[in-house]
Amino acid sequence: MDDAMSSISGAGQNKFIACFNSTVGGTDASLSIVETNQFKALTHLSLSFRKANDEQLKKSLAEKLKDARH
Repeated sequence: MDDAMSSISGAGQNKFIACFNSTVGGTDASLSIVETNQFKALTHLSLSFRKANDEQLKKSLAEKLKDARH
């Protein structure tokens, strides 16, 4: 598993961390925003990503373009 963490901001003893998790050659990944303190780690936001194939990507971009034109 490939983990990348970077501190976004820290106020007092609480810190917010962006954590990106993916597997080498995998099709899924996730990005989480986690607040940590000395007692716990609380996930505020978690986004899942899935690798698209060519057909899915073209369809999605065409839908976005269609929506933008309206």
